[in-house]
Amino acid sequence: MFAAAEEALCLAMQVLLNPGDHAVVVTPNYQAADTVPLSICEVTGVALRPEDNWALSLEALKAACARTPAWSR
Repeated sequence: MFAAAEEALCLAMQVLLNPGDHAVVVTPNYQAADTVPLSICEVTGVALRPEDNWALSLEALKAACARTPAWSR
């Protein structure tokens, strides 16, 4: 049992992410959705934009997922 959703998300990220991984996060978000992964691995944010009615851009998501992590450059 968790005190709040953010606590559960924090634990999940600590368990699932490893050094050298590349996490893609949607922004805006809970602060921990950026800071916890940043303490473990490389993070790329994909912004929800008001001019897109806050919809997730699949093109932006694809571009973020295709980004090469720093460790493999």
